[in-house]
Amino acid sequence: MKAAILHAPRDLRVERAARPAAGAGGVLVRVTLAGLCGTDYRIWTGDRAVAYPRVMGHEFVGVVEATGPGVTRVRAGQRVVVEPNYSCGRCPLCREGNRNLCLSRMAVGIDVDGGFAELASVPERCCWPVPDGVPDDEALLAEPLAVAVLHAVLRAGGHPWVRLLPEDADWVFLRHASENQLAFVSPIEKHIISTVNVYISFWGTANTRALSNIDPKKQVSASRARQPILRKFMKRAALPPDHPKRLRWVGTAYPCHASAQEAEMSLPEWADFVFRAGKLDRPDPIAAWKHVGVAQQRLADHLNRC
Repeated sequence: MKAAILHAPRDLRVERAARPAAGAGGVLVRVTLAGLCGTDYRIWTGDRAVAYPRVMGHEFVGVVEATGPGVTRVRAGQRVVVEPNYSCGRCPLCREGNRNLCLSRMAVGIDVDGGFAELASVPERCCWPVPDGVPDDEALLAEPLAVAVLHAVLRAGGHPWVRLLPEDADWVFLRHASENQLAFVSPIEKHIISTVNVYISFWGTANTRALSNIDPKKQVSASRARQPILRKFMKRAALPPDHPKRLRWVGTAYPCHASAQEAEMSLPEWADFVFRAGKLDRPDPIAAWKHVGVAQQRLADHLNRC
């Protein structure tokens, strides 16, 4: 097979490499699309040390070529997106649920060979099936978008907490939750909305009609249970700009085929629409939004006087 192999800082060569194997609990993935991010650049320059030679690439999607003994969650021919970080699963930290703190944690494309190759061998637990309606580019780009925002928050001196929701999470919950579960108000979510200073969200879906066949009464019950959280969110967001407990928030749609279809646009047209709706085409987007804020405040003051 061919692979892009880094032999030393800034010495990246596309050359023939040995075909990897799917060992016990492992999956051989034929890579269809791989992404680049700042970490790849740092590895290429030598700023982030790796053992040479190394096949880089930790953000990729592909098709399962073969599976090793013990693999049950994915099958040959299935499209998967690869989660690059994985823990040992055996140490005390892993057993208590803190896999992100595992001292033996590995990263695909950094500690072991990754996806800048025709084939990549990864543990089964790194492979997540891609829904049929999600194109490869969307499955690939969602994770780098989250990582890019994470990097920006860290550069700004923040203390980020990241939550990613699977595509089918809402459907599974609404389909199978009991009335008691639907009415439950998560103390974790209440704590988050009560304490975070900044809330950043982006959303997109492969299926805008996924909840069409869910009982509307169950959707109403779940929505009603979230009202205390929403009220707390809005109350904190409405505080004066200089108030220490004010919640600053921003959210945006992530351009994807499903939402473009709903808007009766092509994906490039929809992406451009979202870009311009966020005023990102302006020389100074922040100033543009502040101008909108002034206009909205004038309208609010007028309505309050009526």
